Amino acid sequence: MKTRPNVRRMVRIISVDRPNRKMQGMLKDNTAVPIAVLEVPDFFVWPQVGENWMVESKANTWYLQGRIDSPIEDHSVEQIPLGDGRLNAINVRLRDGDYVVDSKVELPLVITGSRSGGEALLSLLTQLADAGIIEDNTTS
Repeated sequence: MKTRPNVRRMVRIISVDRPNRKMQGMLKDNTAVPIAVLEVPDFFVWPQVGENWMVESKANTWYLQGRIDSPIEDHSVEQIPLGDGRLNAINVRLRDGDYVVDSKVELPLVITGSRSGGEALLSLLTQLADAGIIEDNTTS
């Protein structure tokens, strides 16, 4: 499907091919479009089949832009207090792959401390260790 540059559309994800960084999305008119994952932001979530996402066409290639909340979202963006955030992922893995935060961990995990001092990460890791999600290697 040839498109004008920088056209944005909503699609329903119909297939995901992670090894090849490709997926298929269905437009409103039931046209299937290939979607490429070339750029990976610092925080990336693979779409799930059935989710609605915004895509943008650049030079006749469709790229993911962002997930669109469904009307039955458990925690819609309108419910998030100012200054708080939401991660739309089932699990969170840090870049080194050593730590995985499982969505089944009893919540809330309260992250405290300043960004610059590293206390926030230490607080999170302590809570994960206390919950038995990761091994606590801080004692000798």
